[in-house]
Amino acid sequence: MADNNVLLTGADRDAYIAERFPSKPQETKPAETELILFTDGPQQACFDLDQCRDIATHGMAQGVSGFIYSHNLWEWFNENTDEIESYLNEWIDNCCDGNVNSYIQYLGSKCEDHLQLKADAVWLYVEQKCNDFLIQNDPNY
Repeated sequence: MADNNVLLTGADRDAYIAERFPSKPQETKPAETELILFTDGPQQACFDLDQCRDIATHGMAQGVSGFIYSHNLWEWFNENTDEIESYLNEWIDNCCDGNVNSYIQYLGSKCEDHLQLKADAVWLYVEQKCNDFLIQNDPNY
């Protein structure tokens, strides 16, 4: 152990510091490589990082397998209504500064009927979940 009146240099100083202040291994959460949606429903949707980047950059309108045809979108919505509505309403609360009260108000002005609203809600849900996933797991995003 070093005397308080002795000036340590080089390797001695490093050893003293390491003894007095042991470094703690930093726990890092490994990046996830897949986004899995609708885990409580009868079907799941899985997207890897590249797919999430494409969806977040270009949107669902680019044509994402399983989310192209209206009847598929309505099924996704009907099977996962609570998950989608809960997430979108929370997203609206966080991003719209109180100007919009619900995802229905946010999407409703451009929808012709409730079926289009369901389809647009699914697309918005997937786009925003991909965006959230990339923020958490892709340091280049």
